[in-house]
Formats: sequence, structure tokens, C-alpha cells
Amino acid sequence: MKKLVCLSLILLVFLAACAAAETPEQRIERVVTEMFSEPDAALEAFVTTQHAYASDPDGKAKEDYLRARETYAAHLKTRFDAADFGEAYFERFCAEDCLQNGLSGYCAAKGASLRVEQAAVTARSQAERLYDVSLMLTAEKDGHTRSLAVSGKVQTDAESRIVSVEFSTADAVRALADL
Repeated sequence: MKKLVCLSLILLVFLAACAAAETPEQRIERVVTEMFSEPDAALEAFVTTQHAYASDPDGKAKEDYLRARETYAAHLKTRFDAADFGEAYFERFCAEDCLQNGLSGYCAAKGASLRVEQAAVTARSQAERLYDVSLMLTAEKDGHTRSLAVSGKVQTDAESRIVSVEFSTADAVRALADL
């Protein structure tokens, strides 16, 4: 009887662990939802220095921009979990790829909020571990809203950790020009 009870408990623990495990699609959806979520104060500070640097690339603004970029990359390392990414990619994601997401920065610069309404992740190629991602976003400023569609692709490694993120946000940024 004790063996049956122990075996049942082990089975329950195993089933709970299996149910708690995230699929690659769920991990990708969680990460990109965070990536396109509400701009925060750290992003707003980075964008402010980025605009100053754009108008004076050789002056003091360059130092401020590089310092703000480093500060924001460090902030992203606290906002995202390194375990979601391949070892070599996490640093690049925080230092480059997430910063290249112009949509969140554009909203921050305009004082607009941004939220993910819907996210869909579908496997394009199981062999290549490549996933297509479609997002429906809402940008809002002063009571005016815009619905935006953004798409991209994410690649994972053999452990389902993210190793590449690419989004095309240029059309969405253009759609916000008069918000």
C-alpha cells in the first residue's frame, strides 16, 4: 500500500512538472509581449538622449547617449530572464536587438502608451526551430488610440531558448506619425 501511495505521489509531482513546463511558443509569446509592453521611465530616458545625440553626434550628446544606452541595456537585463535566451544571445538582445525595437522607443518619445492586445506564435519550421510572431498592439495618447499590426520571427536553440529576434516595426511607426 505504501508503495502505491508513493508511486501515486511521484506520478502527481511528475505530471505537475510537465504541466508547468512552458512550450517554445509560450516562452516566445511571453518575451515578445514584454518587449512590446508599456514604455518605462528607463526607455524614456534612453530615447531622450538618443534624440539629442541624433542632432549633435559629435558633441557631448554622444557621451550621454552611450552612457544611457549602457544604463538601459543593464535595465533590460533585470527586466528579462537570461534563462529564456541562448547564452551568447542574451547580451546581444539587451545591448542591441531590443534597443532596435523602434516602436517602443517611438511611443516613449511621443508620450504614448503601448500595450499588446493579442499575440500569436506559430512554428514555421520545426527543424530550424523558427517561429512566426504576429502582434496586435494598441498605442494611446491623450485619449486617441491606434491599432497596430507587427510581425516578426524568432528562432530558438535545441533547449527552446531564444537565439534570434527580428521584427519589422517601420510600418507601425509610420502609422503613429499623427497620433
